[in-house]
Amino acid sequence: MRLTLSATLVLLCSATGLFAQTKLDSLHQQLQSATSDPQRAALRLQAAKELVRSDRDSAKALALEVLTWARSRHDRHTEGAAFHTVGVAEYYSSNYAEALQSYLHGLEASEAVQDWEQAAYILNDIGVFHAKQGDHEKSGKTYERALAYARRAGSREQEANSLNNLGQYYDQLNELDTARMLYESSAAIKRQMKDYFALAYNLDNIGGVLARMKRYDEAERYLMEALEYRRLYNDRNALAINLNNLGELFAMQGERHAAQKYFKEALAETIAIGYKDLRRYIYEQLAQLSEKEGDLRQALVYTRQSIALKDSIYNQQRSEQLLTLEKKFETEKKERELAESRQAVAEASLKVQGRNNTILLLGGGIFLMGAMGVFGYRQTTLKQQRMEHEAALKEQLAHAEAQNALQQERLRISRELHDNIGAQLTLINSSMDLAQGAAPNPRLEEVKKLTLSTIRELRKTVWLINKQSVSLDEFVIKFREFARPVQEAFVQFTVTVNGDGALELPSAIATAIFRVLQEAVNNSLKHSGATELRVILENTVDSLKIAVTDNGKGFTTGVAAGGFGLANMEERVRGLGGVLTVKAAPGEGTYLSFEVRM
Repeated sequence: MRLTLSATLVLLCSATGLFAQTKLDSLHQQLQSATSDPQRAALRLQAAKELVRSDRDSAKALALEVLTWARSRHDRHTEGAAFHTVGVAEYYSSNYAEALQSYLHGLEASEAVQDWEQAAYILNDIGVFHAKQGDHEKSGKTYERALAYARRAGSREQEANSLNNLGQYYDQLNELDTARMLYESSAAIKRQMKDYFALAYNLDNIGGVLARMKRYDEAERYLMEALEYRRLYNDRNALAINLNNLGELFAMQGERHAAQKYFKEALAETIAIGYKDLRRYIYEQLAQLSEKEGDLRQALVYTRQSIALKDSIYNQQRSEQLLTLEKKFETEKKERELAESRQAVAEASLKVQGRNNTILLLGGGIFLMGAMGVFGYRQTTLKQQRMEHEAALKEQLAHAEAQNALQQERLRISRELHDNIGAQLTLINSSMDLAQGAAPNPRLEEVKKLTLSTIRELRKTVWLINKQSVSLDEFVIKFREFARPVQEAFVQFTVTVNGDGALELPSAIATAIFRVLQEAVNNSLKHSGATELRVILENTVDSLKIAVTDNGKGFTTGVAAGGFGLANMEERVRGLGGVLTVKAAPGEGTYLSFEVRM
């Protein structure tokens, strides 16, 4: 494969018009004068990295072009870097599953050629991904691995990044002194390197820690310095986050006017760059500020905008799933048409062979009976084979059509649930906010909590109905969403996956497992008084093993079981072909486990 200039120059020209005298201008000129493919590939990749925060589509297009070239040349180093850049572009586009897949491909390529610096770079981004999904334990281990690789490579840049990310890990654990120490160690390296673009991330993080320590004046100084660098480098994703953090800082101090100013600036940035997750979060913050000011109507407007944005993300994902299904069905249709075409060729060949046999029969009487017998036998065999082939084709067609019809019905049901019942529940909840007014009404609050719980349950049900199957990783992400409110009730709550997270779970199996885990977690929350709850899913070669354990007060099995919903859990597990094992004793916690054969 030979790399050409035309596509790259179009992408860079469209971007560089906004950033005169920047690094992109220099790359533009260098690309025009580059004389070899390796030179052009390296320059394209640099351009993609420069563009990834401001023009993700162009960055991804450049990186994919380099990736194709690197694979054709078996250049694992460049392949790893290109996969990494594609992953960053997908991450900033909120395509998290695609981002992780690209990161892992890039890590595998980098480790294969012992490129420890690049491997550390990718591991840091994988750790950020795990933190985004709420798996902080896995993110911490990933950052430690990245730090070890960075020091092995002697890379000060990646050492600083790893220290900063480890600071975020301890920040999440609320170990603020440790977090601040790690942030400042990272910042010291970046100041020595004069890397002020990256330094802004440390400053933002230090400001956040100081704000939580209620050292507001110091926090503001750090956040303002970070903001200055982000405006200087036009780092728009980070700029939006920085502005949001300033809004939160002023909201903590009760300075609502200043908080609204920064939130609205951040909102404008998220709209301009398509940062949907942060945009939805800012709408929620503005709704809370409006509610505190007594402007319930404006609070309702912001709340509806947040809900609508969340639903639009959901609908986009659903449309992509439907498009994938349609492509799969079209592929099967083309395969059937190809098979039928081959069959027609075989039949035509058979007719020619029949004519040849007739000529041979006319040529010799002595072989007449024998030749007719052979011809008849072959005709019968071919006819039988043709009939069997036609039957198999019809069976495949019927199966594909049935699967397509089933999925269409699933989509129709989920659409009705989401668009009708879901919308009505949301409207009821919003109306109760307006009806409640300033005077608290305990009964309305209870109804509101029930409505919100019903909305969450409806969304989980729609998600499960909408899919023929889900990967184990997707399943765990959704389960963590369900368990997020539960985490506040426990000192420690973890969900761990051992083995390949790409395991596909049929919808019916995923639903049953989800309901069993839901019942187990709710039981622990209501009855156990536990401070620690662990859920472990282990993918072995031919089965999925699930265990739930807590350190609560336990119970005597067979005595209190009736009140804990164990019968329902046992029934669901039996439906999966498994057996629910319960181990519990007063004062010794509870352990539940079962195994599903795949």
